[in-house]
Amino acid sequence: TIPEQMAASLYCAEQINIPAELPDVLKQFTKAAIRSQPSDLVAWAAEYFQSLSQGNSPQQGNALPLVPSKTVTLDSLKTLSSTLSSGPAVVSKDALVAASTSADIPKEAVEQTLTLGDFTNDIAWINFVSLACAHVQPGLAATVRAALDVLGGSVDAELFTGLFAFLAALDADTPAEVATRVAEGAKAIGAAGGKVSAADFDKLYTGA
Repeated sequence: TIPEQMAASLYCAEQINIPAELPDVLKQFTKAAIRSQPSDLVAWAAEYFQSLSQGNSPQQGNALPLVPSKTVTLDSLKTLSSTLSSGPAVVSKDALVAASTSADIPKEAVEQTLTLGDFTNDIAWINFVSLACAHVQPGLAATVRAALDVLGGSVDAELFTGLFAFLAALDADTPAEVATRVAEGAKAIGAAGGKVSAADFDKLYTGA
């Protein structure tokens, strides 16, 4: 019939023009919404895009904490870490998702972590696991402590420096002097042949 023909013509691939910037706009919006956790998503979205249209940077919360999840546990993250530690430091997204599923980590939590961490296909799994700890222990300091626990209690200084820099970059409230102090302290521990533990991190983070 004519209406059916008209409807079909409206959805021809040749007639659909997707703006080149749309995927990135939607990705950034999704990340901001996850960070901010607005109680009224529609009203928040209106303010977000109004700010964007005016050339301003939309206000948004920190990436840490993620949405607390009762179904993500340190034990499940330890299982994931144990599985991935036997392989390369960088894994594909598909491999990481499969390992997360096997460790009983919910799909929603995996997707949130992938989005907020800006992970693409080649993923440093330690960064992913460390960020996922924010589902269990929100806040930068608590997340780092949880990550150290999941990774065995202490890690090589160079490895710690990398994961801390990754997490701190996602938290807008981390003062530059704190990030610098932690990085320099970890470097000193490494130079002395040691590993960074949760106790070491607490001293570096607080400046005690």
